[in-house]
Amino acid sequence: MYAYEYYSKIMPDGHLGIPNDIKMKLKNSERIKVVVMVEETINKKKKKLSDILLNSPLRNSEINLERTDDFGRDINL
Repeated sequence: MYAYEYYSKIMPDGHLGIPNDIKMKLKNSERIKVVVMVEETINKKKKKLSDILLNSPLRNSEINLERTDDFGRDINL
């Protein structure tokens, strides 16, 4: 098994372009396996938990998220 690495563009008809020098190495009846790796161009900035909580959509809602004090329960021993 051989592996070749090259950059390719997707053709208007949806096919991937294979460089001619690699096409010459392949036989017409030969099956090939293609692995597609896509580079992410979006740089996602890591958010701090404090920023997420401060900018929460629930921040100005009327939901009461405060905990009440729990002093335990009386137990008969």
